Amino acid sequence: ASRLSLPRHRSSQLVLRLAPTAAEAGAGSLPAAQADMPKKAQKVPDWLQADSDRDAGSGAQQQPREEKRRKRRDEGDEEVDSKSKGIRWGPIVLLVLIVMPAMLPTLLDVFSKLQTMGFISMPDLNKWLKGNKYRPCLQEFYADWAPEKLGQLDDTLAKYEGRERALFGKLQKKYGKKVQVARCN
Repeated sequence: ASRLSLPRHRSSQLVLRLAPTAAEAGAGSLPAAQADMPKKAQKVPDWLQADSDRDAGSGAQQQPREEKRRKRRDEGDEEVDSKSKGIRWGPIVLLVLIVMPAMLPTLLDVFSKLQTMGFISMPDLNKWLKGNKYRPCLQEFYADWAPEKLGQLDDTLAKYEGRERALFGKLQKKYGKKVQVARCN
């Protein structure tokens, strides 16, 4: 083992120096450059050794390299691999979810301008959201006098769109009962 000597210099800084013991200095087995180095630093790494030294010195320590072999593809493996083929929809859906909220106001503005210019005609969204104002009146009338026609309620309103008063006139003639239109206005 080496003894640690701590000589003081004039600048009052400590300088660490490893001094070899008498046994190490007399042995002479190490080159002069390596005699002052600790034992861990004296060992030369494997990658710096010559090929002949590496084979001779570490023959017992070396373990045989394991080579990875590729799996053979069997007929049954195609079913497992079929999931990895094709388009990966996850990233595409994520991209659309991120981009669409930012683009929606722009797209609505472009479509409204094209509609005012007459290039396209968009359906009236207010009509779809609010529905037909005569629907509750017709539903009440059909519930009382023709329950079999309740399933065709929307089709009937679509057929007479804009002419609901004429529809109620025909229903009054057919069933002899007046439709309560006053509630619908």
